[in-house]
Amino acid sequence: TGTAISYIALGSYFEQQGGNDSCLFYYEEAIKTLRPANNKEVLSFGLYEFANVLSRMEAYDRAIPMLLEAVKLYEEAGNDLQTAGGYLSLGIFFFRVDKLEKAESYFKKAAILNERIQSIEIGFSISSNSASIHSAKGDYQKSLEEYTKALEIAQKFQFGPNLECILLSNMAQQYKSLGDLELAISSNEKAISLGDQVMIPTQKAILLYDLGRAYFDNQQLNKAILTLERSLRLSKENKQTKLALQNHFLLSQIYDIQTKYQLAHDHLQEAYSLKDTINKANT
Repeated sequence: TGTAISYIALGSYFEQQGGNDSCLFYYEEAIKTLRPANNKEVLSFGLYEFANVLSRMEAYDRAIPMLLEAVKLYEEAGNDLQTAGGYLSLGIFFFRVDKLEKAESYFKKAAILNERIQSIEIGFSISSNSASIHSAKGDYQKSLEEYTKALEIAQKFQFGPNLECILLSNMAQQYKSLGDLELAISSNEKAISLGDQVMIPTQKAILLYDLGRAYFDNQQLNKAILTLERSLRLSKENKQTKLALQNHFLLSQIYDIQTKYQLAHDHLQEAYSLKDTINKANT
C-alpha cells in the first residue's frame, strides 16, 4: 500500500509538471499494485484520483469505467458521502461527453443520497450541474430554478462573490432564452456590480459583452455602446481576440443603426482585421 501511495504522489507531481506520460505511468502502476493487495479503501481512492486525472486530460473513455469501479467500491463499503460524490462526478463526466440522460440519472442518484447525508457542497453541485443539463436540453425554466437554488446556497453559506457572479450570469442566459430581456439585464448588472473587485479581467470582459448584447437586444443602444466599449478595452488588454472581434462587430451594427456610418465602418474594419489574424493563427 505504501508503494502505491508513493506512485500516486509521483503521478500527481508529474501531472503538475505537465509530464502526462509519466503521470499516467505512475497512476497505472499504483492501480496494478493495489489490486492484489485487497485493500478496497485505498484502491477506491486510487481509482477515483486516477479517474479525475484522466478527466482533466479529457480521456473520458478511460475515466468513466475507472470511476464506475471506484463508486461500486464506495457503495459496497456503505460510504454514503463518497458514493454521492462519485455519482456527482459521473454525472459531470457523462455531461461532458454529451450523454445528458445518463448525466441526469446520476445527478438524481446523488440528490436522493444527499437527502440523507445533507452535504451542502454536494447539494450545491447537484443544483448547478443539473441547471446546465436542463439548459442543454432546452428546458430553460427548469435550468433557472436549479440555478436559483444554487445561488441561494452560495449566498447562505457565503461561497464568495466570484461564484455568485457566475451563477447570476448563467441565470441571465436562461432569462434571455426565455425571452425576458429585462430580467436578463438585471441579472447581468448584478453579476458585474457584485464581482467588480473580485473577477479576473478576462471573466469581466465576457460578462460585460453579455450585458452589452442584452442592452442591444432590448434596444438600449447607448448603454450597449458604453458597456461594449468597456468589454472591448479589457478584451484587447488581455488578448481575447475572438471576444474583441465580437465587440467590434456588434458596435459596428449599433453605429450603423444610429447612422454613425464612419464609426460603423471603423469597427467593421477592425473586426475583419481581427478575423484575418485568427484565420492566420489557425492555418
